[in-house]
Amino acid sequence: MSVTWPEACTEPLPGAMDAVMLLVAVRQGPDATATSLPASITASATDLRGGKQDIAMGELKSGDLIDYIGTVGTTLPDTLRFDITVVRAGGATSTMQLQREFYPR
Repeated sequence: MSVTWPEACTEPLPGAMDAVMLLVAVRQGPDATATSLPASITASATDLRGGKQDIAMGELKSGDLIDYIGTVGTTLPDTLRFDITVVRAGGATSTMQLQREFYPR
């Protein structure tokens, strides 16, 4: 069975107190043999005060895999809500929302 899914994760940038990374992967197939799918990604982050930032997403290639990466400025600690839209080749669209608390390391 072939499955197509977008996946997203967020992490504070190592050593940075003012930036968080968003990584979005669009894959098809079982985990061990998943292949990347080309996509257009739009994303934004909103803090608890309602401040919204659009996130410029760029391609990150590693071998045959393509991921999409962007950064958002913040002051830690902070809680951010990420709104992500993925449009795959052919026009299929997925949306996701995730919220994460970030603390200084």
